[in-house]
Amino acid sequence: MVCQAVGLDANTASSDYIALYMGSKEKLAKSLGRILRTAARIIEGLQRESSDDTEASASVPEGTVQLAA
Repeated sequence: MVCQAVGLDANTASSDYIALYMGSKEKLAKSLGRILRTAARIIEGLQRESSDDTEASASVPEGTVQLAA
């Protein structure tokens, strides 16, 4: 989910991760809620960081060089 949100291809990583559960749908289902909550928090943080960067760039006067933090 996180990779997809930032444009990364993670097709095989997902299937590899599911394989860690040894094909047990029950084990995967028990973990799915936590996986979804964690992914949502990561995506939210990335979006917030991106928004902060956009706002900071918008407040720099034209012709000014902005140094990375």
